[in-house]
Amino acid sequence: MNRPFAVIGFSMFFSLIAAVFIELKGAIIAVAICVLFLLLFILVLRKRAFGKYITITASVLTVFLSMILYSVSYMINYQEIQSLDGEKIVITGEVLDYPEKNYGNYYYTVKIDTVEKGEDTLDLSNFKTRISSPKPVVCEPHDSIKTEVKFFKHKDSYGLSSKSSRLAQGIKIGSYMSGYNIEVIENQDKPIIYYLKEFSNSASDKLFLNLPKNEASLISAILLGKRDLVSDEVISDFRMSGISHLLAVSGLHLVIVIGLLSMFLKKLKLNRSVQCIISIIGTFFFIVISGMQSSIIRSGIMMIILLFANLVSRESDALNSLGFAVILMCISNAFIGGDVGFIMSVMATLGIILFSSRIENFFLQPFCRNERLYKFFKPIISGLAVGCSATILILPVQIYLFGNISIFSAIVTLILSIPVT
Repeated sequence: MNRPFAVIGFSMFFSLIAAVFIELKGAIIAVAICVLFLLLFILVLRKRAFGKYITITASVLTVFLSMILYSVSYMINYQEIQSLDGEKIVITGEVLDYPEKNYGNYYYTVKIDTVEKGEDTLDLSNFKTRISSPKPVVCEPHDSIKTEVKFFKHKDSYGLSSKSSRLAQGIKIGSYMSGYNIEVIENQDKPIIYYLKEFSNSASDKLFLNLPKNEASLISAILLGKRDLVSDEVISDFRMSGISHLLAVSGLHLVIVIGLLSMFLKKLKLNRSVQCIISIIGTFFFIVISGMQSSIIRSGIMMIILLFANLVSRESDALNSLGFAVILMCISNAFIGGDVGFIMSVMATLGIILFSSRIENFFLQPFCRNERLYKFFKPIISGLAVGCSATILILPVQIYLFGNISIFSAIVTLILSIPVT
């Protein structure tokens, strides 16, 4: 295998997406099919198969392990929590972030530490829930709250749905406050991540103080990952134009920020090792400030691989780096196949890696003999090539989710990428 991380990463990626559709029973059947396939290789083809068909063998073995990972996670980390459905219970937990505001309610993501039912404390492992409240709670991230909530299951829905999206976020059950008796326990020893979130929240507030609402909400979404501040009408407009990906913080934003940081560090005439280390730290900070969305975490891992390769004087391979990032994220979260943002981010990046340079070279070929025309058309064609190649592989996802596609999405992406940048 020339690119082992790519083979293993994409086998795991598509396996966990498939698991979202086939769920637990289908995953168990897939495990059995993989076992039969591997036995066939061992008993019939013997050692020749593992040498000659090593890529196929590695893919099947990865699918086998991925389905086991999903099945075990589903049984241990999901089914156990569903017993709380319909229960009114006093919980104590840590507020993980600032609230999202939708449909007039405030939504708090809380990592629950204790669950008390009457005089009993239920023996459940730590889990996250998303608590809905009609009123804001006077608390900050990483404070603890104690209140009574009523739990409810996410509605069962086939494939990529709100249920699979919540599971990908680690939220295994929903809840809402059933009373207003809330005890807030302030955390005096805030972690460093709190101050980065505070910076992000403060920056968003300043935008709304100094700009009209629509402009402030767009910039907050593009720069800080606060997509919940954008109106439904604007989101619908972006979706119909086939450019909803521009509202998500992505690798483009990270490249710009780290590029500017690298330019500044070069002006200071620091050596390459120091520049790479500071850029890696800057990447981590940007991931946290921009909301730690799966798409930016994936981009961050790839950026860190690139910077580390420069640090040790090696050359990184884009496809292998993408595969490695996917492996890390899939191992850490067996339900990530239900995260639409992650899927579109990976597919768009894969499309750019596979097709962008080919499309660019094909359309630039007629201008190779004329240097002026070549220089004039190169940035235009390069931008269109990136837009088209990113769109190619996310089209099936867009059609599945929205039921339509925009044939002008690549051109609109090129036009809007300038003001967005």
